[in-house]
Amino acid sequence: MSTYTAIDGAPFPIDDEKGIPAQLFKGTLDTLSDKTLEKFRFRMCGSKDLFNYFLERAPQWDIEDLRSELIVIEKTASTKSPTAFQWHQAYIGKEDRIFHVENQKRAWSDTAYTIIDATHYPEQLFKHLLK
Repeated sequence: MSTYTAIDGAPFPIDDEKGIPAQLFKGTLDTLSDKTLEKFRFRMCGSKDLFNYFLERAPQWDIEDLRSELIVIEKTASTKSPTAFQWHQAYIGKEDRIFHVENQKRAWSDTAYTIIDATHYPEQLFKHLLK
């Protein structure tokens, strides 16, 4: 049996009530650079130690590849899948500075979710779940 677990995100990536607000996403896309990516990653991690830990393991993406990925997300965010994916559980980091906690709660209202003491990048949870 498989379990589908979501961690700090939402099935509505761009949504003012259940995801990242549209203006914030657009601003991220419009100003994407190596400098803004570094700021984003720091917000994602929440501390210098976790940020450095993340950077040691993070894939080295070209900024234009990341921009292309964000454009695809922007184009597909409003399309509904003909077969809705059913998540079994979700974890919401109460210190998540990427997806607002209240938006995640609304997004996961039909799914069992747990609020955890973590940022958007919950390294300890990853380690625990992957044991």
